[in-house]
Amino acid sequence: RHVIVLSAGIGLLSAITGLILSIIWEITPGPAMAVTVTFFYLLAVIFSPTKGLLFTYFRRLSQTKKINLEDLIKQGFHLQNHKKLSQQALQDKLGWSVSKIDQYARILQKKNLAIIENSVPILTEKGIEEANKLIRAHRLWESYLVSDLGLSEEQIHDDAERYEHLLTEDLIKEVDEHLGFPHTDPHGA
Repeated sequence: RHVIVLSAGIGLLSAITGLILSIIWEITPGPAMAVTVTFFYLLAVIFSPTKGLLFTYFRRLSQTKKINLEDLIKQGFHLQNHKKLSQQALQDKLGWSVSKIDQYARILQKKNLAIIENSVPILTEKGIEEANKLIRAHRLWESYLVSDLGLSEEQIHDDAERYEHLLTEDLIKEVDEHLGFPHTDPHGA
């Protein structure tokens, strides 16, 4: 109902605006109306709050930032646990530049997830908790892919790596319950 009313309103506004512009510029009304309605359409395509190009761009940007932060947390956790945490080790694991690591390390520090020592983000207790959540989500998703979708252990890592960032707490709990609260992943970890 709202879309029909909105469409009729935009159509009427386009017709009136096109007519006024055609009188001002002394041009044919039909093309002026068509150009006006196209302009309104482009505004909707760009600025629509749910599917507009602008908001979609900012959502993707935010999602990319979140994934990068989580990747840094996870890799930092693994390297920290194996006493191999260094700027170079992070660069090798993530394939990032030093400036990108520094940028995201500062964000982690602002969120109290890490402290920076010698340009290396060292996870705090809160950061370690976040890393454990990510690893748990990854392992649960791997277990789900093997048990319910029948994929082999070699096929699951890349999918789990992508989806671990998208799983909500509720979905993780649901998958955990569905799998019977497993203690190990398909790799035995």
